Amino acid sequence: EAHAYYTTHGGFAEYGYPLRDEFAATGGNGQLCSILVCERVVIKNVPGAEPTHLALSAEARRQGWV
Repeated sequence: EAHAYYTTHGGFAEYGYPLRDEFAATGGNGQLCSILVCERVVIKNVPGAEPTHLALSAEARRQGWV
């Protein structure tokens, strides 16, 4: 889950405060993923893959995550 990644990879110091509760979303490939929106990044966790962090970018805004 994205929140576990947040906690074990820097938490507040690295990513800032979470801005909303973690939620599920469907990725571009149709696979379900968990999303955690923080002050500095969006953490996206797809099952079976390494979590990624996306800058608070046009993609995150387009998806309606922020």
